[in-house]
Amino acid sequence: MWNRIAQAWNNQESFAIGRLPHASKTEFFFHGKSNELISADGDCWFTIPFDPTRAGSHDNGPTLREEHEQSVKMAIQELRSGVAEKVVISKIKVVPFDLIQNGSDIERIFVSLSEKFPSAFTFFYSIKNEAWIGATPEVLFEKKEHQIKTVSLAGTRLATGSNEEWGQKEKREQQVVTDFITNTINEINGKSLQINGPFTAQAAHLEHLKSELSFESELDIFSLVKAFHPTPAVCGLPRGAGFQLINRLEKHERGNYAGVVGWTSAQSAHLFVQLRCARIDATANKAYIFSGGGIMKDSIPEKEWEEAENKANVMLNLFSELASQRK
Repeated sequence: MWNRIAQAWNNQESFAIGRLPHASKTEFFFHGKSNELISADGDCWFTIPFDPTRAGSHDNGPTLREEHEQSVKMAIQELRSGVAEKVVISKIKVVPFDLIQNGSDIERIFVSLSEKFPSAFTFFYSIKNEAWIGATPEVLFEKKEHQIKTVSLAGTRLATGSNEEWGQKEKREQQVVTDFITNTINEINGKSLQINGPFTAQAAHLEHLKSELSFESELDIFSLVKAFHPTPAVCGLPRGAGFQLINRLEKHERGNYAGVVGWTSAQSAHLFVQLRCARIDATANKAYIFSGGGIMKDSIPEKEWEEAENKANVMLNLFSELASQRK
C-alpha cells in the first residue's frame, strides 16, 4: 500500500488515506480520476470545502495577532448588535515544512500522526496537487443504514487534569451547537433522538465540551450533509449570518479547512469536520496551519487568539517532532 502511495505522490496523482478513531486499520483510497477516489472495497473518498463559492485561492499569508484580535473585536460588536448569536473566526499560521522529500516519507508522517492522535480521525490526501493533513476530533455524522450518530463539540481549553468547572461562555457556545443539531434533526423529521452529555472530552493537549447524539433518518448521505454542514461549531448561528460575517471579517479563504472529509459507501458514511489540519505546499516547503474559535458577545479577543494558537499547535508540535526525528 505505502509503495502505491509513494508512487502516487511522486507522479502527482490524486490519493487519500485515513484512519478512523481508535481503529487499527488504515484505509487507502486511490483512483486515476481526481474527482473519484475509490478504495479496494468500493468506498468513495468524500471531501468538500467550507464554502465552495470561495474555495480555490492559495494566496493566503499568515494572520497577524493584531489582525485576528481586530476581527474578533469587530465580530463581538456585530454580535452585540444582534446580527448573530455566534460566529467562528479563523486564522492561518505559516511554517516551514520540508518533511516530504519524496513519497516514501508519507508513511512515516501518517503513522506518527495516527499514533499521536488515536482518538481522532487522521487523514492525508492530495487531490489535484492540493495536499492536506490533519487529525480532527469532530464527527459530522456517522451513518449505518438508517442509524445516524453525530456530536456537538465546542468550547476549548488546555487539558490540565483538574476537572475544573467550565465557564459560562464555553457552556453557551456548546449549547448553541447542540440546539442547532437538535433543531436540524427535527426539521428533517429525524426519529428516536437520544442525547448523551455534555461532558469533557480530551483531544491531544486540549479539552472540549462534547455531547453525543443519535437518531434515525431515511435521508441519503448528501441530503444529510446539506442539512448539517456547516454547524455553528465552524460557522455561526444563524448559519447565513455566520457566513456573511466570516466572508467580511476573514481576509483569507478557508479552502477545505472546516469543510467535510471522510468516506462513504452505498448505505454508510464516516464523515468528519476537517479541523486540526494544515495545507501542505511541498514545492514551497511550507505548511499553512488553520485554526479558529467560536466568538460570543462576551468573548475576550486576547483569549480567542490564545485558543486558536493552542489549536494550531496540534499540527505544529507534530511537525516539530517529525523534524527532530530526522536529525
